[in-house]
Amino acid sequence: MNRVYLDHAATSWPKPVGVVDAFVNYQLENGSSSGRGAYGSSQVANKIVTNVRSLLAQLIHAGSANDIVFTSNGTASLNLAFSGILKPGEHVITTGAEHNSVLRPLRHLQNKRIIDLTIVGVDSNGEVSPKAIQEAIQANTRLVAVTHASNVTGCLQPLERVSEVCKKSRSPDFGLHPNRCARTENRFACGSRT
Repeated sequence: MNRVYLDHAATSWPKPVGVVDAFVNYQLENGSSSGRGAYGSSQVANKIVTNVRSLLAQLIHAGSANDIVFTSNGTASLNLAFSGILKPGEHVITTGAEHNSVLRPLRHLQNKRIIDLTIVGVDSNGEVSPKAIQEAIQANTRLVAVTHASNVTGCLQPLERVSEVCKKSRSPDFGLHPNRCARTENRFACGSRT
Protein backbone atom coordinates (compact mmCIF):
# COMPACT_ATOMS: atom_id res chain seq x y z
CA MET A 1 0.00 0.00 0.00
CA ASN A 2 1.32 3.45 -0.91
CA ARG A 3 1.67 5.93 1.92
CA VAL A 4 -0.26 9.20 1.55
CA TYR A 5 1.44 11.93 3.58
CA LEU A 6 -0.39 15.23 4.07
CA ASP A 7 1.50 16.96 6.90
CA HIS A 8 4.17 18.68 4.80
CA ALA A 9 3.56 22.07 6.43
CA ALA A 10 4.56 20.65 9.81
CA THR A 11 7.63 18.67 8.77
CA SER A 12 10.20 18.46 6.04
CA TRP A 13 9.47 14.85 5.14
CA PRO A 14 10.02 13.39 2.68
CA LYS A 15 13.38 14.93 1.97
CA PRO A 16 14.55 15.08 -1.64
CA VAL A 17 17.18 12.44 -2.46
CA GLY A 18 19.76 15.19 -3.07
CA VAL A 19 19.27 16.49 0.48
CA VAL A 20 19.63 13.01 1.98
CA ASP A 21 22.75 12.36 -0.12
CA ALA A 22 24.31 15.69 0.92
CA PHE A 23 23.59 14.98 4.59
CA VAL A 24 25.00 11.46 4.48
CA ASN A 25 28.08 12.67 2.57
CA TYR A 26 28.63 15.45 5.11
CA GLN A 27 28.35 13.05 8.04
CA LEU A 28 30.72 10.53 6.43
CA GLU A 29 33.26 13.02 5.09
CA ASN A 30 33.23 15.90 7.59
CA GLY A 31 30.87 15.80 10.58
CA SER A 32 32.33 18.95 12.18
CA SER A 33 30.30 21.78 13.61
CA SER A 34 30.39 25.20 12.04
CA GLY A 35 31.88 27.94 14.18
CA ARG A 36 33.47 25.51 16.64
CA GLY A 37 37.11 25.69 15.68
CA ALA A 38 39.87 26.80 13.34
CA TYR A 39 40.76 23.29 12.19
CA GLY A 40 40.22 22.25 8.59
CA SER A 41 36.94 20.35 8.75
CA SER A 42 35.33 23.07 10.88
CA GLN A 43 36.41 25.68 8.34
CA VAL A 44 34.81 23.58 5.58
CA ALA A 45 31.61 23.51 7.68
CA ASN A 46 31.81 27.31 8.05
CA LYS A 47 32.04 27.69 4.26
CA ILE A 48 29.02 25.42 3.76
CA VAL A 49 26.93 27.45 6.23
CA THR A 50 28.07 30.75 4.69
CA ASN A 51 27.16 29.49 1.22
CA VAL A 52 23.72 28.33 2.37
CA ARG A 53 23.10 31.72 4.02
CA SER A 54 23.95 33.45 0.73
CA LEU A 55 21.68 31.15 -1.28
CA LEU A 56 18.78 31.66 1.14
CA ALA A 57 19.29 35.44 1.13
CA GLN A 58 18.99 35.39 -2.66
CA LEU A 59 15.93 33.12 -2.56
CA ILE A 60 13.94 35.32 -0.18
CA HIS A 61 15.39 38.65 -1.34
CA ALA A 62 17.01 39.40 2.02
CA GLY A 63 19.22 42.47 2.24
CA SER A 64 22.29 40.43 3.12
CA ALA A 65 23.37 36.91 3.94
CA ASN A 66 24.06 38.29 7.42
CA ASP A 67 20.28 38.74 7.81
CA ILE A 68 19.85 34.95 7.78
CA VAL A 69 19.80 33.32 11.21
CA PHE A 70 19.46 29.58 11.73
CA THR A 71 17.48 28.23 14.67
CA SER A 72 16.36 24.76 15.64
CA ASN A 73 12.85 25.20 14.17
CA GLY A 74 10.16 27.66 13.14
CA THR A 75 8.80 28.05 16.66
CA ALA A 76 12.23 29.01 17.99
CA SER A 77 12.60 31.47 15.11
CA LEU A 78 9.29 33.14 15.90
CA ASN A 79 10.08 33.35 19.62
CA LEU A 80 13.45 34.92 18.83
CA ALA A 81 11.90 37.42 16.41
CA PHE A 82 9.04 38.42 18.70
CA SER A 83 11.24 38.84 21.78
CA GLY A 84 13.83 40.70 19.72
CA ILE A 85 11.63 43.29 18.04
CA LEU A 86 8.70 43.89 20.37
CA LYS A 87 9.03 46.44 23.12
CA PRO A 88 6.74 47.16 26.08
CA GLY A 89 3.63 49.09 25.11
CA GLU A 90 3.67 48.12 21.45
CA HIS A 91 0.68 46.69 19.61
CA VAL A 92 0.59 43.54 17.48
CA ILE A 93 -2.08 42.38 15.05
CA THR A 94 -2.46 38.75 14.05
CA THR A 95 -5.29 36.53 12.82
CA GLY A 96 -7.42 33.80 14.35
CA ALA A 97 -6.04 31.43 11.70
CA GLU A 98 -2.47 31.51 12.99
CA HIS A 99 -0.52 28.50 14.16
CA ASN A 100 0.10 28.12 17.89
CA SER A 101 3.77 28.96 17.27
CA VAL A 102 2.54 32.51 16.56
CA LEU A 103 -0.43 32.76 18.92
CA ARG A 104 1.12 31.30 22.07
CA PRO A 105 4.16 33.58 22.32
CA LEU A 106 2.06 36.64 21.43
CA ARG A 107 -0.56 35.73 24.04
CA HIS A 108 2.25 35.16 26.55
CA LEU A 109 3.60 38.67 25.87
CA GLN A 110 0.06 40.03 26.16
CA ASN A 111 -0.58 38.21 29.46
CA LYS A 112 2.67 39.60 30.86
CA ARG A 113 1.39 43.04 29.80
CA ILE A 114 4.35 43.60 27.51
CA ILE A 115 2.30 44.08 24.33
CA ASP A 116 -1.26 44.85 23.32
CA LEU A 117 -2.63 42.18 21.00
CA THR A 118 -5.47 42.26 18.49
CA ILE A 119 -6.54 38.98 16.91
CA VAL A 120 -8.50 39.67 13.73
CA GLY A 121 -11.07 37.08 12.68
CA VAL A 122 -11.21 35.30 9.34
CA ASP A 123 -14.13 34.47 7.06
CA SER A 124 -15.68 31.02 6.56
CA ASN A 125 -12.88 30.15 4.09
CA GLY A 126 -10.20 31.10 6.61
CA GLU A 127 -9.22 34.33 4.82
CA VAL A 128 -8.45 37.54 6.67
CA SER A 129 -9.84 40.81 5.38
CA PRO A 130 -7.21 43.48 4.69
CA LYS A 131 -9.87 46.01 5.73
CA ALA A 132 -10.11 44.31 9.15
CA ILE A 133 -6.32 44.59 9.48
CA GLN A 134 -6.51 48.26 8.52
CA GLU A 135 -9.22 48.91 11.10
CA ALA A 136 -7.12 47.22 13.81
CA ILE A 137 -4.01 49.36 13.21
CA GLN A 138 -3.27 51.72 16.07
CA ALA A 139 -0.67 54.45 16.53
CA ASN A 140 1.53 52.01 18.49
CA THR A 141 1.15 49.04 16.11
CA ARG A 142 4.58 47.53 15.57
CA LEU A 143 3.82 44.24 13.85
CA VAL A 144 1.24 42.41 11.77
CA ALA A 145 1.82 38.64 11.82
CA VAL A 146 -0.05 36.73 9.09
CA THR A 147 0.56 33.17 7.94
CA HIS A 148 0.69 32.99 4.15
CA ALA A 149 -0.75 29.49 3.79
CA SER A 150 -2.78 27.64 6.40
CA ASN A 151 -1.73 24.07 7.03
CA VAL A 152 -5.29 23.41 8.24
CA THR A 153 -7.48 24.96 5.52
CA GLY A 154 -4.99 25.49 2.71
CA CYS A 155 -6.16 29.09 2.46
CA LEU A 156 -3.67 31.56 1.00
CA GLN A 157 -3.89 34.92 2.74
CA PRO A 158 -3.97 38.05 0.55
CA LEU A 159 -0.53 39.21 1.66
CA GLU A 160 -0.09 41.73 -1.14
CA ARG A 161 -3.25 43.57 -0.09
CA VAL A 162 -2.37 43.24 3.62
CA SER A 163 1.06 44.65 2.78
CA GLU A 164 -0.51 47.64 1.03
CA VAL A 165 -2.56 48.34 4.15
CA CYS A 166 0.56 48.08 6.30
CA LYS A 167 2.55 50.42 4.07
CA LYS A 168 -0.13 53.08 4.54
CA SER A 169 0.34 52.82 8.31
CA ARG A 170 1.44 55.94 10.15
CA SER A 171 4.00 54.10 12.29
CA PRO A 172 7.56 54.52 10.93
CA ASP A 173 8.82 51.26 12.50
CA PHE A 174 5.86 49.20 11.38
CA GLY A 175 6.57 45.69 10.07
CA LEU A 176 4.65 42.94 8.33
CA HIS A 177 5.71 39.44 9.34
CA PRO A 178 4.50 37.03 6.70
CA ASN A 179 5.08 33.56 8.15
CA ARG A 180 5.68 31.98 4.79
CA CYS A 181 9.27 31.30 3.82
CA ALA A 182 9.66 27.69 4.84
CA ARG A 183 6.27 26.57 3.65
CA THR A 184 5.31 28.58 0.57
CA GLU A 185 8.39 30.39 -0.74
CA ASN A 186 9.13 27.65 -3.26
CA ARG A 187 5.54 27.61 -4.55
CA PHE A 188 4.72 31.30 -4.90
CA ALA A 189 6.66 34.39 -5.94
CA CYS A 190 7.15 36.02 -2.54
CA GLY A 191 9.97 38.07 -1.05
CA SER A 192 10.89 38.81 2.52
CA ARG A 193 10.94 42.59 2.23
CA THR A 194 7.51 44.11 2.76
